[in-house]
Formats: sequence, C-alpha cells, structure tokens
Amino acid sequence: MKEPALLFKGFTHLFKSHIEQKQITLEVPFHTKGPPELVEKVKERGLKIEVNLVYQILYNVFFNACKFNKQEGSIEMGIEILEFSEEGKAKLLIEVKDTGIGMDKAQKNKLFKLFETVRQD
Repeated sequence: MKEPALLFKGFTHLFKSHIEQKQITLEVPFHTKGPPELVEKVKERGLKIEVNLVYQILYNVFFNACKFNKQEGSIEMGIEILEFSEEGKAKLLIEVKDTGIGMDKAQKNKLFKLFETVRQD
C-alpha cells in the first residue's frame, strides 16, 4: 500500500445514511501526513499491512463515531507516518475524532479488553 490514507476510502459511502441522517460533517484525508522523507519512502516502497484487519478496526471505530455522534456533529479522520524502517516496518498514528457522547473512565478501561462491550444506546 503506497498511500495509507486510502484505508479511509469508502467510509463515506458505507455510512452515507448515518452521515446524512445526523447531518454529520466529515473530514477524510486524501494524503498521509508525516515528515516528507518518510511519506516519500512509503510512496516508493509501500507498506505491508494486514489490510483486512486494519480496515475492520477502522470500520468499527468509524461506525461508533457515526452511531454515537450528536446531530450536526463532526468526524475527523487522519493518518500520519511516525516511523519507517529500512525493513519496511512503519509506525502509524491513526486518529478518529468525533463530537460523540464520549466514554467515562470505567468504560475507557474496558475498551481494549477481549470480549468486552461498552454499551451506550
């Protein structure tokens, strides 16, 4: 993958009805941020990532950002290259910011535990 920001491509269509129904403003990057030399290396050599796994994670995060967002809220997505090694390994920062209802401290502690669900219907 030579342009990591393309991971976000398609979310606007997948969640079009949620976005339109709640009148959510959506910012999706078309280019990856980061130091120019790292961005250029990635464009030249590409990233080896588990696209399906990363896409599923982003799908879940984006779904929750839509579902729990407020009317006329917003969602901003971004991706930045922090490190890129000669072996082709990269450290990426993927951000999804939204104006949703948020989570309290107890819910945040459960966030990455296996088989845990934080419900706020």
